[in-house]
Amino acid sequence: MDKTWIICTDKLSDVYEKGVKNFLQFSFKDKEPDDEIPCPCKTCNNVFYHTRDEVEDHLIFTGIVPSYTRWLYHGQFAAKIQKLIIIK
Repeated sequence: MDKTWIICTDKLSDVYEKGVKNFLQFSFKDKEPDDEIPCPCKTCNNVFYHTRDEVEDHLIFTGIVPSYTRWLYHGQFAAKIQKLIIIK
């Protein structure tokens, strides 16, 4: 999934707006219309929960936390560590 929009400084650009839409689609894919998720905007920092429309507004007006590139609070899982078995 392309996340280059996260570092985009122009929040009104097509790239940023498309990134926000893709993030919301990913984050709300298994949710009900009125469900809330942790908001990854710079103000909420995944602490406060909001609806889809509220999260969208926050991301457009304040931006996403730039370091939030692995969406652990929104359904993207960390890479699994594989065990290495050494046979002697």
